[in-house]
Amino acid sequence: MSSQKNKNGDNVVRRFPYGRTRQSTPSGSQGTRDAGENIRIARLRRRLTAEIVAQRAGTTRQTIAKVESGNPAVKAGTYAAVLQALGLLKGWGDLEDPVGEQMALDDLPQRARLKDG
Repeated sequence: MSSQKNKNGDNVVRRFPYGRTRQSTPSGSQGTRDAGENIRIARLRRRLTAEIVAQRAGTTRQTIAKVESGNPAVKAGTYAAVLQALGLLKGWGDLEDPVGEQMALDDLPQRARLKDG
């Protein structure tokens, strides 16, 4: 079944085959709309056309329009590519993991030995 609203405009529970149910909520789509609006503002601040951003992100101008409108059907990778094209993902790969680093240091041997063989 598709998402429906009751007479008061409230969301109703969606029913799926095999007894699965899910509460329909607007919060997810609101989040993508907010992200899309922020991406559009960032593009305009940089005085870039949607066509230029699309070329840099490896997508189409129409997809940029979907991103900026907050279309939840757009893949997360596309959002990441657009953010990268706008220069907003600097340091994305520089993740700090002090706990993991300490665990790796704790597992180091006291001495390195050659294996016989």
